Amino acid sequence: MRTTWNGITIDAVDYELITLGSAAGAKELGSFSDVHISARPVWRIVAGYLMLASDEAGGLGIFSHGRQAASVSLHGDHVVFQTADARRWQPRGDSVRAAGIALASASAPFEAADDGIRLRAVEPWEVSIVHGPAEQKIDARIELLASLRRVGGRRG
Repeated sequence: MRTTWNGITIDAVDYELITLGSAAGAKELGSFSDVHISARPVWRIVAGYLMLASDEAGGLGIFSHGRQAASVSLHGDHVVFQTADARRWQPRGDSVRAAGIALASASAPFEAADDGIRLRAVEPWEVSIVHGPAEQKIDARIELLASLRRVGGRRG
């Protein structure tokens, strides 16, 4: 299911797999319908145990099992991802991981920053947020994401 939040295209691709991006960068990969989207009291999207919810600072909190794991915010021409605690993002294959979630970019590599990691948000850009929290679940969902990209998304 596809929606937008503050100009960012958001696609619930599958159970615990949500993609963020520019309108030009985010190709809809599926029509996953077991998702909840709400505008009040705060904007949020929930797919399984993964939730994105607007925060007071103007960004989105990324929640795992109801606890904030990270956040994402726009800063000029960058998208910045921060963990909710002192953990650092750890590179693993084509993703970075922390606190039971992974970020996989389909557009550009992540850059280390003092405030977390960032990605240049120039057209087109796309990042998938993958929930585990187990590493094996993250690996399987990243493989599902790669398969959906290879075949151009779900059909039917």
